[in-house]
Amino acid sequence: PLVKKLGFSDPIKEVCASIIGEPLHNFHSRLKDENWDNQVWDGYNTRRDFIIEVAECLRNGINEIWVRSLASKMSELERSRQNFVFIISDLRKPNEASMLRDKAAFFVKIKSSQRELKGNMISEGELEDLISDYEIENEGNLESLQEQLILVLIQVYNRSLEFRKFVKKQ
Repeated sequence: PLVKKLGFSDPIKEVCASIIGEPLHNFHSRLKDENWDNQVWDGYNTRRDFIIEVAECLRNGINEIWVRSLASKMSELERSRQNFVFIISDLRKPNEASMLRDKAAFFVKIKSSQRELKGNMISEGELEDLISDYEIENEGNLESLQEQLILVLIQVYNRSLEFRKFVKKQ
């Protein structure tokens, strides 16, 4: 299968980069958390602060905007008839979890005692009670986390193959 990383916030970052006139990379990298000296967009200390503001404005104006956007992107990729495994990197809201559960998603919770919250995301604690299928303790470096994620992906893929075989027998 092809592994494709998607995020609920991907279109938000595209919009913000377009509005501000900066490369999209600045909104996906560590630059989004660095202090931002931008005279035109005064009042936002970091790009992340701007992303959060835009996301909340659009979420309040258009019902289910980020869920619908991601569902649309997933459907578009699924129509290509290639076998995809999607990794959704930024699940924060119950409605997002519900949409993914409806698509038979597996949930992997990454826990870390070193985790530092960035920005003013009200939603950070909304999924504390989400039942995950797998948990990873992220106490090492990025390479260690990637190794653990690969092992989980292999388990998820094997479970999905078993499920498909079961469904075909029915």
